[in-house]
Amino acid sequence: MVTRRRKTNITTHKGSINKYVGSHPLRERARKLSQGILVIRFELPYNIWCGGCNSHIGMGVRYNAEKKKTGNYYSTPIYTFRMKCHLCDNYFEIQTDPKNHDYVILSGARRKEQRWDPKENEQIVPEDKDTQKKLVKDAMYKLEHGSDDKQKLVTGLPSLAELEEKQEVYRDDFILNSLARSKFREHKKSEQASLEADQEIQKRSSLSIPLVKEHEDDVRLAGLLHYETTKDSSISQKEKRNQISAALSSCDKLSSHLLTPSRDKKLDMAKRCIAESLLKSKKSVFDDLHLLSSTKSPSSTTTTTTTTIHTPSSITAKCQILGVKLPKGTEKSGKDKFMSSIIPASSDSDPKSDLSSSSNTVSSGLDYLQAYSDSSDEDSDDDSK
Repeated sequence: MVTRRRKTNITTHKGSINKYVGSHPLRERARKLSQGILVIRFELPYNIWCGGCNSHIGMGVRYNAEKKKTGNYYSTPIYTFRMKCHLCDNYFEIQTDPKNHDYVILSGARRKEQRWDPKENEQIVPEDKDTQKKLVKDAMYKLEHGSDDKQKLVTGLPSLAELEEKQEVYRDDFILNSLARSKFREHKKSEQASLEADQEIQKRSSLSIPLVKEHEDDVRLAGLLHYETTKDSSISQKEKRNQISAALSSCDKLSSHLLTPSRDKKLDMAKRCIAESLLKSKKSVFDDLHLLSSTKSPSSTTTTTTTTIHTPSSITAKCQILGVKLPKGTEKSGKDKFMSSIIPASSDSDPKSDLSSSSNTVSSGLDYLQAYSDSSDEDSDDDSK
């Protein structure tokens, strides 16, 4: 044990050591003791609202408060406590109320009203001392007080009977307990089943978010939806093929009735007709030769017509324009080679009749081609308009 030796120069005429050192036993708590203020720990007796920041401060919160005596109620002192809000710079003061056994807020805050009148709640209100003394000393006052109590009993009987009926319903504790436990058990099972279903959906969909409960509207809308059953690929492919074949057959029927050869096809057909008529001619045709053919009219008058027979050179040029290919060597050969290549020789035929038939065929084919080209141009002009 270590002992400390005090200084020998301390004199006792200054009093205690605290007085000699110039300090107080309460230290900082007594720094305003000369003003009659002592700093203490004060606990709020009820819930309040701060007047500065309008924040709620609960009952039981402790503060460093400045305690000061401000008066007396008979011989009981009245104290005032001043403290600072821990949420703002506002100060509020609370004062004791010995008369009503309560605390009163003087400034800086307001009380959260949670008080009620026991008489309005039909609670038993203890009598004060004056009333108790009067009941003992004054018989008439005691009789009046008893009549008031009987009147309260009569007015409260219906409510008491109703309370007894309600209590009678809950008298059998065992049955009520079993019903409550069975209800809780069913609720627990349903919750567990829904939780397992949610976990299965989360696992299948790789979800990490919690799933909420289903809403009645969502369930109703989901019931109105109808989904089609999926078909096998072979069945769907067969159906598509049947649809395509039916469409093609209908198109063929329509094309046979509605579609007509195009302009190019008609031109090719006309060219082929002219070429065949040229190749079927049997006799040669000479340059600048005129055939005189006579026909008799129904009036037995003789008419003379002049028919121009095209030479091989003009026929070759027109065939080139029309795009008809002649046999090889026709363009370079003479008149005999040209006619012998396209017209087979025959000694039995009549030259004049063969020549007239060939010339008529050629001229009719060219006239048909010219007429068709003119009509095609008119059709194209109408389409463009």
